[in-house]
Amino acid sequence: MKTKMLLLDIVIIIILACIGWIYTFGIEEWLDIGLADETYYLIQGLLLRKGIPSAKAAPLYSFWYFILSIIKKDSVELYYFQYKLMTILPVLGLFIALRTYRVSRLISFLVSVWFLNSSINFDTWPKVCHFALLMLFFCFALISLFTKVRVYQIVIFVSSVFLLSYVRPEYFLSFLASLPLLISYVYKESRKQYTILALFLLSGVFIIMALLGIPFGRLDRGLLPPLGDEDTYFCHGREREIVAFGQHYALNWAKLHGDTNKAIYCWDKIIKDDFGNINHPVHAILSNPVALARHVAQNIIQLPFTFWTSFCTIFPHPYPSRISFKLSILLFIFFLSWNFKRKDKFRKFLCFCYDNIKQFKLPLICLVIALLPELVSVILIYPRKHYLLLVGMIFLL
Repeated sequence: MKTKMLLLDIVIIIILACIGWIYTFGIEEWLDIGLADETYYLIQGLLLRKGIPSAKAAPLYSFWYFILSIIKKDSVELYYFQYKLMTILPVLGLFIALRTYRVSRLISFLVSVWFLNSSINFDTWPKVCHFALLMLFFCFALISLFTKVRVYQIVIFVSSVFLLSYVRPEYFLSFLASLPLLISYVYKESRKQYTILALFLLSGVFIIMALLGIPFGRLDRGLLPPLGDEDTYFCHGREREIVAFGQHYALNWAKLHGDTNKAIYCWDKIIKDDFGNINHPVHAILSNPVALARHVAQNIIQLPFTFWTSFCTIFPHPYPSRISFKLSILLFIFFLSWNFKRKDKFRKFLCFCYDNIKQFKLPLICLVIALLPELVSVILIYPRKHYLLLVGMIFLL
């Protein structure tokens, strides 16, 4: 029986892959190559034999490009091939993750098709966040296989967010936040094999950090030969955190002052005028808390609209399809609320949710830890679609 059910899931995964291939077919004919972050990750991947990018410049994502370059030799073909993969593979990862947590096939399939067609998927660029999302989906799918041994679940999560920090540097904070969880569970179980496993994991972490550098902070160069000064492109010689904060602060500043044309290009002057010579977003709290509070308030106000337009519109954006897509979501909410009109049904649903939370308590804690860095990015920096992609899909799980 289990074999038949597994085969049915595999068939659905193949169907989803075919739908994704049809959806992305021929994008080379109309989609331009973005000459910015994504192409630079591609270049880093092609030049990987000459040196390793800094820990902050997504070396793991560049390694993914390096692997794909074995299949696609031409860089233009490689760009579009990767774009297609990062549109389709996270959809398959979502279906697998949902099925491992006992979500029905129908709901898992419908949610996956919705994600495939939503604006947040295809239209979000650069695709580095899709790669991070794919890693998270498979992380939580693996965690579900070890429900009886929680230490294994934590080891999988800690390993995943550590590797993920070499794709999105902010996940190094999730790694640090998950270490106390690992230590507490190892101490609680007090078994020699778990202690050895934890020490083995931490040893691997220190070796990787020594070779590649630390992805969060200034020690972003390891012992391996560096590729070059790629931070000149990404950060113009500044820390990545202050560049991201400064550019998006300038966008909000421009909206208040009615000058949106050149604000992002002179962000450093705007930051200097409002905060002085700061090197990290945290310094802005001490320098000018009022200006920072205004920026955060603008981000929070924009968040619902950006979230709605990202997740509740399809891509491409034909007008009738946008209306039908939104209407279908509203109808789904209406029928859901109508179904729970009877108290016994709603109580039964709450009991089901409670049982799920009780059974998957540790994965839920891990989800919260994984969510925090991106949630901070959305509020403190800007509700951009590639931040919202991770926030929204983690919430969905």
